[in-house]
Amino acid sequence: MRYRHKKRGGIYEVITPGAKLQCSTNPEIERFFEEAAFTVYRNVENGATYVRPTAEFFDGRFEELWPQIRQQPMPRCQRFPSCDQGDYPCPECIV
Repeated sequence: MRYRHKKRGGIYEVITPGAKLQCSTNPEIERFFEEAAFTVYRNVENGATYVRPTAEFFDGRFEELWPQIRQQPMPRCQRFPSCDQGDYPCPECIV
């Protein structure tokens, strides 16, 4: 999904929400990272990749773009009933 930073206006695409960070430098730091979840996202204009705590990413500073698209079901493949792409049309199956 894509999000817009409310303050700066940049458009970002979430790569991985809820990623875990592995760290083994010392037990105290390792414990912190084991419990924390991070969101990996990238700027769609320049490709820069960022990591932010997931709770911080979803605390209201970003707004989801086109949330209604996510709520609409994807059409099933109509060209080949046995298509293994499920709810997503395969490249050969133009609906």
